[in-house]
Amino acid sequence: MKITCFNYTSVFFAIILFFIQSVSANNGTVKFNEDGSFFIEGQGLPKVKASLFLWHGNWQYATPSSVVASENTWTGNMPEPNTTTGHISYTQTAKITDDGITEISLDFQKNGEISLNRGIFMLFEFPTYDMSGQTIEFTHGLPYIASDNYRTSAKGFSINLNETIAMEVNFDRACLFEHRGKIGESLMNIRLSPDANTKIAMKIKFKPAIDTTTIWQAEPQNKKLAIKGVKLSADQVPRYSILELDIDLNASFYDFFNPNEIRLEAEFTSPSGKKYIVPAFIYQGFKSEQEGDLELLARDGGLIWKIRFSPTEIGDYSFIINAKDQKGKLKSELKKFTCVESESKGFVRISQPSEKGSPLYFILDNGETLFLIGHNMPTYYSNVDEYFSKMKESGENYNRFW
Repeated sequence: MKITCFNYTSVFFAIILFFIQSVSANNGTVKFNEDGSFFIEGQGLPKVKASLFLWHGNWQYATPSSVVASENTWTGNMPEPNTTTGHISYTQTAKITDDGITEISLDFQKNGEISLNRGIFMLFEFPTYDMSGQTIEFTHGLPYIASDNYRTSAKGFSINLNETIAMEVNFDRACLFEHRGKIGESLMNIRLSPDANTKIAMKIKFKPAIDTTTIWQAEPQNKKLAIKGVKLSADQVPRYSILELDIDLNASFYDFFNPNEIRLEAEFTSPSGKKYIVPAFIYQGFKSEQEGDLELLARDGGLIWKIRFSPTEIGDYSFIINAKDQKGKLKSELKKFTCVESESKGFVRISQPSEKGSPLYFILDNGETLFLIGHNMPTYYSNVDEYFSKMKESGENYNRFW
């Protein structure tokens, strides 16, 4: 590993700048400042910066202080010792591997009494002018535009620095990544750990530019309209449960969220002859893995068109699939499934009192009255299954996401 020390002196200041040069085919360079923060440098590359910080006590903001730099090692504190009842001390080391990867190790230790708000963080600053429109591809979950709002759990990310070079950052654990600042700004907060007394390893490398898009930026399709296949989740569907259709579709469209460009729907006919039109939607499957207080989501398969339908009558249903794009339309062959009896009590509806002015209440399809009791829960919470189980044990039957 090559470590070079630059000394710049003037009447007003002296700056000591340590850096490690990443030996990579793309000539990307990771340089470290005297406090251990670092930035990316290279010909034609934007100057991406990264630094540590934390919140403590009454949301007091702290960055590294009293840092001592020695070759490829930095020791420091957050906040400054003796200014509060406690602080977090840390040791940071860095090295270059034979294949040109920059490895950074961080060791945090709690000293005295200090209350962390949310944990220990690293801030990445992406130059807004150069990178606000770049797509961040995370190891888990969905990709996001750097300047958009996002909050996701992953073990790392990749982002293009220009048209030919991408930066890849990986951690040895699940971290929480979230956009910071106003819409249009390209700042990323990374929660490294919710607690102190922990060791964290991260790696940075440069590689050829990645080809990735967000779900809503999916590539346009220009194929002859064809329904290549329709897969039913079951041939027999219990009453009030869900039939799911997977539809393999070729079509011509620019934006699959625009029904004027692509329209896909099913026309169901019930045993009594009633007809129902149900639109299709784009679906992306995920597999879930829990690590600490974070949920890691990994894509399970690719994008697919789906239709979901809940039958309410016992007997044989039939349906056809209607597809239409900018170049034409077609129908699938007739398909069937059977609805069988179940123990489900049916859908929730509003009562229809016989006397005008009578109070209204919720009622189920089987005639039972429904009384809801529950509470609010955040829209996205990694422990949602655990909380729903506790709610069920307590006799709750309702939740309002917020």
